[in-house]
Amino acid sequence: MITDTLLVVGPGGIGKSPLDRGLRADVGRIDPYRLRKAGPRDSRDVFYAHPRLRDELYFMYQRLGVSLTYLTDTVHWFPAASTLFLKVRDEWQLLLLEALPAGIAKAEVFAPAIPAMFENPQVRRWFGRVSIVVLNPAGPLATLTDLSPVKEKTRFNCQKRGDSLDSVEKRVASIDEEAEAWRQMIALGATEYANWEFPEYVYREKGEKETLVAARRVLLDRCPRLEVFFKTEDGIRRDM
Repeated sequence: MITDTLLVVGPGGIGKSPLDRGLRADVGRIDPYRLRKAGPRDSRDVFYAHPRLRDELYFMYQRLGVSLTYLTDTVHWFPAASTLFLKVRDEWQLLLLEALPAGIAKAEVFAPAIPAMFENPQVRRWFGRVSIVVLNPAGPLATLTDLSPVKEKTRFNCQKRGDSLDSVEKRVASIDEEAEAWRQMIALGATEYANWEFPEYVYREKGEKETLVAARRVLLDRCPRLEVFFKTEDGIRRDM
């Protein structure tokens, strides 16, 4: 059974991926299967699944008498089968909770699905104690009258990271949908890190090892319980 789960959310380019390299080796990974219409992205796309799988599982569950609960229009829950279906933009993802690893874990879940998932006690219990980190490149979300500062800094961060123009605009466009979920998560107890100073490009410019050590310090200063997920500073320096 999972005891603790970490979720890190925030806009594109904010530095979520580099933080992964600071996690302990025994942190399990919770990844949904992506039911992509266009097929797997490449040979490393190990969580690809064919979109037809959704219809086949729905039909099988219904034949077995497994009831379906609509947590929202885009988050569907089969309690007796411990199965979640999450709609991410125009494609579905599949998460099988019965097979989750024991111990501590980090989950990769589309931000707008998270509030509905964790407001449901049947779903939340599978994840143990949940720690949600919201990385925000601008001022605190509660103080912003609009999302322009978040969008401007996200555009800058993605450009500095080297994203294509199409990718940059896609990341910026998703903020309107995701920001509402970030606010809901903060209301549910997530820790917001406003004016986050470790976007992805900084790791390249200032050095990955020491930037990761500094980011770890900021995270733990605000939320000491995150220590359970991260390597020590010496461990980061040794392993990188």
